[in-house]
Amino acid sequence: MVLLGALLVVKIVCMTQVYNQNSILGWDGKTHIERFMESVTKYCDGLVAFDDGSTDGSRDIITKWSGSIELEIPSNKVNTPDQENFHRARSYEHCKRLGADWVLCLDVDEVLEKRVELGALRALCEQLEPQHDTVGFLGRDLWRTGQYVRLDGHWSEPVGPRLLRVSADLSYDVTPGVRTPLVPRNIVSMANSLLKVVHFGYSSDSLITQKYKRFKSLGIDLLPHLDDSNLRLSDINFKLNAAPSGPGIAVYDKHIREILNVTE
Repeated sequence: MVLLGALLVVKIVCMTQVYNQNSILGWDGKTHIERFMESVTKYCDGLVAFDDGSTDGSRDIITKWSGSIELEIPSNKVNTPDQENFHRARSYEHCKRLGADWVLCLDVDEVLEKRVELGALRALCEQLEPQHDTVGFLGRDLWRTGQYVRLDGHWSEPVGPRLLRVSADLSYDVTPGVRTPLVPRNIVSMANSLLKVVHFGYSSDSLITQKYKRFKSLGIDLLPHLDDSNLRLSDINFKLNAAPSGPGIAVYDKHIREILNVTE
C-alpha cells in the first residue's frame, strides 16, 4: 500500500491458471487468453499466471499483452489438472512477493464487467471495512454465442471469494483432487459486492467434449461429476420477473456422454 498525498493507493495483483488458452476461440472472436489479458491489464497492477504446461504459445501471449504491469509466470513442464489448489497456493505466494495488498482470483475465461475499468474495483479495495478479508462478486455465465445465460444459484448469488486481502492467515489446502473447492482456509469474513464476473462459457459443444477427452487422456474421469439436471439456461434477454426457461444443461451432459462413449 502506497501513500500518495492524503490517499492510500492499494496494489491489486490478479492470479490465474493457464493451459492452452491461446487455442480456444470464443464466440466473440477472441481467444480466452487475449480477452483475459486485454481486460485485467486495465485494472490490475500485477499478474501471476500459472502456466500448467501449455504448448500453444499461451505464455508468449501473456508476455506480449502484459505491458507495464508486473508479471510473473510460474510454470509446470506438464499439465497437472488435479493440482489446482497447489497452483493457487504457489500463485498466492508469488502475489505476496510482488507486494500485493489485494489478490483478484479469475479464470482465464473470465473477466470483470466494464465499469471495473473506471475504478470500481480499486475503490472497493480502498474503501472496504477492515474486518472483511475476502469479497464475493455476482456472476454472469454466457453460453453459446451469447444466446443463453445460466440461471441457477451459483450464478445468481455472490461468486466467491474472488478478492483476497493479503494476510499471513490465508492459505490453501493442496491435497490433490478434481473440482476441489478453490477457496483459501482461515477466512474471517467475506463481503459481497455487486460487481460482476463475466464467464465466457463454451462457445460450442465440441469444446465441451474436448475438455472431457483431455481429462480422460490424463487418467481423470469427469463423467461422474456430470450432475447438472437441476441447472437451467435462459435466453440472454430474459425478463427478470419471468420464470427460468430454455434448455436444461442436462441435454449437454447427455451429448458429452454419447460422444465419449462413441470414441471409446
